[in-house]
Amino acid sequence: MNNNVLKKILLSAAALVPTAYASGNETLPEISFNGNAGMPPLYRCGETAEFRIRMPEIPEAEKTFQITLLDDRNRKVLQKDCNLAEHREVSVSGTLQEPGFLRCRILLRKNRKPAFRPLVAAAGFDVEKIRPGAEPDADFMGFWKTAKEKFDRKIPADYQVKFMKSAGGFRHCEATCANYDGTRTYSFISIPEKPGRYPILVKIPPAGPGIWRPFNRANTITATVNVHHRRMGLPDGKQDQKAFKALNTPLLYSFQGAPDREKYYYYKSILGVQRILDYLTARPEWDGRHLVMDGQSQGGAFSLMMAALYPKVTAAAAEIPALCDHRGPQAGWPRLLAKIRNADEMSGYYDTAFFCREIRVPVIVAVGMIDTLCPPRSVLAAFNSIPGQEKRLVYGPFTGHGWGKKMKDFESLRLEFIRQQLTK
Repeated sequence: MNNNVLKKILLSAAALVPTAYASGNETLPEISFNGNAGMPPLYRCGETAEFRIRMPEIPEAEKTFQITLLDDRNRKVLQKDCNLAEHREVSVSGTLQEPGFLRCRILLRKNRKPAFRPLVAAAGFDVEKIRPGAEPDADFMGFWKTAKEKFDRKIPADYQVKFMKSAGGFRHCEATCANYDGTRTYSFISIPEKPGRYPILVKIPPAGPGIWRPFNRANTITATVNVHHRRMGLPDGKQDQKAFKALNTPLLYSFQGAPDREKYYYYKSILGVQRILDYLTARPEWDGRHLVMDGQSQGGAFSLMMAALYPKVTAAAAEIPALCDHRGPQAGWPRLLAKIRNADEMSGYYDTAFFCREIRVPVIVAVGMIDTLCPPRSVLAAFNSIPGQEKRLVYGPFTGHGWGKKMKDFESLRLEFIRQQLTK
């Protein structure tokens, strides 16, 4: 057993402390931690994290279940088989001697399939010390500065704005701009009809076909910018799933073009989003002061990227951001190096953690501690790279990718952050 890891297991029928998690779903285990951890469950390296587990009643489930504690390198810290008839309440403990997350998986089968998601909890150790798995190339920002200059020089913007409708005191438009290879970047914009100068809020959608309807916010110019280079919308404003399926054949779009850094799919996306920001900030209705980015997962990554690349961005909100720490032990979606050979060098130019080093504006970030698509280690590698003090990290202790009902706490903090950043 690795000397850097202390392990022990305690099997007991003792009463649990008040649980930190109540799912509302009786088929999921209830998890709490030893009292000195607080919420979220964060420890110092060498301290002991105790996972206190109460197993649910699941009809027809197998009588035994397996508990595994894993570190960020997928090394087993502990593995134990338990009998439900003997141990419906179980405590398992472990620690780490290096910064990271200790993850608790519980495998209980029903009809030969897992009865619930295996990853149920995680504890963090000295998480503020987590760093990216590699350093950026020396020309990281120079590459993107040159890319934008070349883009503007070689490809005329050719902005095309199509009026859609007026509703609720807003003018709704579709705005597109030219991109490489005859493609275009698509956005939807809402502008208050009342004459005046307004702040701008820009959203980038999570992975998928994108969003094809504008959204409103009182006294604000709002825009959704899609990362795709072709139209994914139907005339009725719905997503075109057939076109999206074709886009991802034979390879998911987030892998396409790699390992060539100028042919990678997001190269045109990053440049296209900046070009739409050029259009928005040139409009006479902009107040010239407030430009806030917002996004989730893929959109969270782009929110942070634009905060680094685009000088007029004044704040950014990023929920469970993707594309973090490609060369780290728990890389975030889409895990480029696991799919694309020889992508090590190229991946660095698309690593959210490296963009974060350049951010100088207020930021709020959310992380799910049991997120398997954008693992917490990858998000912390990015967040810890942001210099300065105007940043806030919000934990979802029992949250995976997509907060659902447990998103409420962060949602209220995010909305208040955006309100403040649009009006200060």
